[in-house]
Amino acid sequence: MRRAMIVVCAGILLLSVSPMAQAGILRTLGVKGSFSSSGRNSQADSQFERRIGVNLGAEVEWGFGNYFSMHSDFEYSQRGWKTKATDSQSAEKTDLSYVSIPVLFQFSVPAVIVKPYIQIGPRLDILTKISSDTYGNSIPKDWSKTLVGGSVAAGAQIQKFHPIIISGTARYNFDFANLSSAQDIKVKNNSLDVWVGVGYGFGPKPMGQ
Repeated sequence: MRRAMIVVCAGILLLSVSPMAQAGILRTLGVKGSFSSSGRNSQADSQFERRIGVNLGAEVEWGFGNYFSMHSDFEYSQRGWKTKATDSQSAEKTDLSYVSIPVLFQFSVPAVIVKPYIQIGPRLDILTKISSDTYGNSIPKDWSKTLVGGSVAAGAQIQKFHPIIISGTARYNFDFANLSSAQDIKVKNNSLDVWVGVGYGFGPKPMGQ
């Protein structure tokens, strides 16, 4: 079921690119990567350290005027956490792998060379893999394999080399619901990503170039 959802979402994204480009709505198509610091919000007594991971993705930006646009992205995300060691227990690490599909609404400040922006929107996460000292390599039965969350971000696009567009974005991701459905386990993922992207810009050059 999870694989089918991933394939369907990727197919819809690809099929929508060509007609949108012809209609002049497609603004940028690119690839990106990031380093992330992920962790968990929990009511547990244990203390946790954050996991440093690597994310990869593809992004499409749809333009709706000079100020507003929308990003529909497709990402592989590494998340997780590590419990801090105590006198009676060693540290335990939990690594999670997700396919993430954020839909981010972007407000930009028009500029010739460097265009700053802010982004906000919902995100769908599909858990694909777990490697854990605590839970093993099988996803626990009481864990949700799909989660809905939100993202907020700020960044800028370098347009000097149009049609090649370079972007840098700092983004914070958070979950709306608990990872586990167990009543006594309250866990929500969160992560801070620093993304760098390279894309191809459609349409005319920005004014002044």
